[in-house]
Order: sequence, then structure tokens, then C-alpha cells
Amino acid sequence: MLNFRESESDRKNEYQVFNQLLDTKMNAFHKQIEMQIKAEVLWLKEKAEIIINDHRILEYQIRQCKSMSEWGVLEVKLRENKHSFSIDWFHNQFLKINGQWRKFSKPLRINRTTLSYSFKQAKKAKSWELEHAMFIEPKFTMIRKNMQKLIVLKRYV
Repeated sequence: MLNFRESESDRKNEYQVFNQLLDTKMNAFHKQIEMQIKAEVLWLKEKAEIIINDHRILEYQIRQCKSMSEWGVLEVKLRENKHSFSIDWFHNQFLKINGQWRKFSKPLRINRTTLSYSFKQAKKAKSWELEHAMFIEPKFTMIRKNMQKLIVLKRYV
């Protein structure tokens, strides 16, 4: 006659094996999500760097052919954090100190709800750079919003 009753130890062993298998699958799933988030952050960062480099090329071209009074005062920087990055605008001021030109940068304030800059604080900005900044800022805003979503997602993984 066959004994269909499982012993208590057999059930505990099956339960432990099942839990170990489940933990292994969950850990692999979490790792896969983390890797996907990292890849998405890198893609957004590359996209931002391309836009920033285009802006710097435009600034460089203007500095080559115009006098210093025509130079722009707005600067955009990509700042890297531990798991993310930020795109920030600065208002530059050039002062001559002891015969040398020094650059002083003051950060512009960002609207925390829309994650965008308005450039109302940049009163001394040239028309060409305001036009260009207002053209590229919506792209940066979308990148910032996507970064914020990824940061929230990272907290839950």
C-alpha cells in the first residue's frame, strides 16, 4: 500500500526550496529593472550632452566673430549625482580683477512644479541667447521630468 502522506519535514523542505526559488527570481527581476533604469539614465544623459554641446558650439562661434560685449551670459551645465544628473542654467558675469578677466556664475532658479526655467532673472542676456535658450529648454524640461520618474522608480526597486 502506498503512503500518500507527506511528513512534516518534507513539507518544510519543499516550502524552503520554493521560497529560495522565488527569492532568486525576484532578485533577478530587480536586477533587470535596475539595469534598465541605468540604461535609461545613460540614454537621457547622452541626449542632454548632445543638446548642451550644440549650445556650446553656438557660443564658441559667437565668441570667435563678435566682441566681448556681444558674448552671451547664459550657461547650461550638466551636473552628475550618484545615480542621476541635473541640467542647470547659470547667469555669468565677467569682471576684470587685477588685470585678469574672471567669470562669476550665479544659478538661475528652477520652477519645482514644472521643472523648467523661465529666464526672467536673466535680464542681461542677449536676444540671440534667450531665443536659443527658450528653444532648447523644453527639451531639457522633458529630460528632467523623465529623470524624476526614473528616480522615483529607483526608490521602489
